[in-house]
Amino acid sequence: MDKIAIFALYLLKDMVCVLSLLCLVIGLLVGYLYGKGKAGKDYKAHTQELLDARQKAYDDMLAALRIINLTWTQIAQAQNHELVYELANEMMDRVGQFMDRYKAIGKALESAGKAYEAAGKKLEPSGQSIIQTCAKLQKLGAKQSSKNPISQLQDADLEGSKELPEPEPEND
Repeated sequence: MDKIAIFALYLLKDMVCVLSLLCLVIGLLVGYLYGKGKAGKDYKAHTQELLDARQKAYDDMLAALRIINLTWTQIAQAQNHELVYELANEMMDRVGQFMDRYKAIGKALESAGKAYEAAGKKLEPSGQSIIQTCAKLQKLGAKQSSKNPISQLQDADLEGSKELPEPEPEND
């Protein structure tokens, strides 16, 4: 809602309060002045009329204040609706961003899985793998490290590879 309309409603509410007090004071003052010096039925009847008029004015002001209160409630609800719409739009944007990132992570994991499988093929104890090459080097006389032995060398299949020449004995 517009700031000017909100200000106008505040002003209207304040004016109703002031008018209510003014009516009360005027009613009491008129009752006092009109009844001053008079006695009997006229005074009592007039006082009752003033009290009835004041009660009607009071009831009318209460109705006006209820309308103002209802208007304020509607304004607050409208502002809440606007806030809810803003939050819903923000949430939808965040979910969209999350889904984009989630898909990117899935693609990266798929790529990492393919790379892992390709690297795993290089570790198989047959074909052209690094294990196969290590087995050939061991057959030529290379020694395994005692700290980090390669257990897969026992499974290496050297039958399909070229026959390697026997290492020459060392001459000292």
